[in-house]
Amino acid sequence: MAHEEEVLGKAYDSRLMKRLLTYLRPYRWQTGIALGSILLKVGADVLGPYLTHVVIDRYLAPVPGLRTPFDFFLSKNAFTGVGQVALLYVGLLMFSFLLEYLQTYFMQWAGQMVMFDLRSQIFRHLQRMHIGFYDK
Repeated sequence: MAHEEEVLGKAYDSRLMKRLLTYLRPYRWQTGIALGSILLKVGADVLGPYLTHVVIDRYLAPVPGLRTPFDFFLSKNAFTGVGQVALLYVGLLMFSFLLEYLQTYFMQWAGQMVMFDLRSQIFRHLQRMHIGFYDK
């Protein structure tokens, strides 16, 4: 039986990845902003369920002796406190959307610039080739 499927290469080639990452070096600030945005967004996404936990354990089904980092900010009145947490949650969502926008913008921009650099380098190389190369 002939082996019909042919292995074309490894799924991950570290040498190739290292070569490609050198093209990202001129855009390290943009990449750093994107990676920082990802980390902050993960933190913001985790805070959403925590705020729900605070509302439930503080106002809807109060747990005696519960201490949260928001105690200095939140009202003792249930109606006002739920409203405050809701505003905080909406602000957190807006912050999360902003971080996602920054991450997408900077990663797309850096990726487009890397592709432009690769195309320019290939074009310059082809322009320097001897004319006989194109006759083959």
